[in-house]
Amino acid sequence: MKKICSLLLLVITFYYTQPAFSDTKETQLESREYQTKKYDVQDTKTAMKSVINAFQDQGYTVKVVDSELGFITAKQEFQRKETSKALIIIYSAGFALGVADAIFTFGTASYLPVYYLGMIGQEIRPKHHILDATASLDQFGNQTKIRVTFAEKVYGKRDGKTYGKETRISTIHIKDQKTYQNFFAKIDKSAFNQN
Repeated sequence: MKKICSLLLLVITFYYTQPAFSDTKETQLESREYQTKKYDVQDTKTAMKSVINAFQDQGYTVKVVDSELGFITAKQEFQRKETSKALIIIYSAGFALGVADAIFTFGTASYLPVYYLGMIGQEIRPKHHILDATASLDQFGNQTKIRVTFAEKVYGKRDGKTYGKETRISTIHIKDQKTYQNFFAKIDKSAFNQN
């Protein structure tokens, strides 16, 4: 009985935690196309100031500015409550199976309900998010090429404990073209583009 319950829990966990695979995978060249924009500006320093202003307008804290290399990094931190219903169901099933197991084994497996209860608690807590952004600026003749990338890192306590250091749960490279269009629109509104 114990092996069947464990196997069932494993199958359910595997099924609900697999990422959705799509047939269309974007190439690096395709993603560079919407991450890059050229501006008719010879002065890279002016373009760099516009990128910094765009980051700050969107709530980012600029961390590194290297004007010699034309490189900027910025980050934004926030808390977001996001609960996976599938994981709550899996942890609830694990809790129920753990309680049943503890009853039928007279408490020898009593750690399982506590573990799954902790995992449920962790899943419903807000998670710490960090948006990392990088921008590189290159001058080509009378133009400055700006390439921006965004990545979101999610941190939490995946061991179900309420104390201790947060660990990175996932890193997502943002591929949404609207995000990049909105950022370049901020640069478009900046001082160097208004003649």
